[in-house]
Amino acid sequence: ENNIFLCAMSDNGMLGVVTDDPTSMARLLVYSPTMEQVLSWSMTSNDGTPLRMAFSPDSRRLAAAAVTVSGGQMQTNLYVVTLAQGEPVNVGSQGGVPQWVGWMSGNTLMAVYDNCAILYNAAGGERGRYEFGGKTLQGISKDSAGNLALLLASGQVYELVTLDKNLSVQYSGIVTAANKVVRAGNVVYLLTDSSVECLTA
Repeated sequence: ENNIFLCAMSDNGMLGVVTDDPTSMARLLVYSPTMEQVLSWSMTSNDGTPLRMAFSPDSRRLAAAAVTVSGGQMQTNLYVVTLAQGEPVNVGSQGGVPQWVGWMSGNTLMAVYDNCAILYNAAGGERGRYEFGGKTLQGISKDSAGNLALLLASGQVYELVTLDKNLSVQYSGIVTAANKVVRAGNVVYLLTDSSVECLTA
């Protein structure tokens, strides 16, 4: 009955939905594959409004990156909710807006903001960080092993950065201006207006 802002689906058919809520900032609902309500969380202004969500590989936990305003600045709170318990845990807070959230394994998750990528423990705390150095994020892609490809831009200059699942840099270099990046193992595809370029490791 309320407006839907955001949805996420797990591999086994669990559904996470963020809606507006007359009594709070937003409401986060999780439904089972048979559409039985598993979780309901009314989020306050301190909690924030989720902009990105992702279920864990085993579909038992949900990560939600929620944006709020603190001291006049945008801030993202990253929560992990264990569905069986229903208690959200704030695993980290970061200035900026979340661009992407995903699980790297059963114990770690990644949040990519407009100025950096941060690897978190699912139980809380940072494990690693990669700063963009003032460049603008144009695209991100993760392969099945948890390796990342970032497409960054500074003016008309585009840079491809590949990172392993621990955020260690594998490659960094100038590339053709592209609209999207796709990583598949040791191969990276750059999609431009008129072509697809394939780069190997």
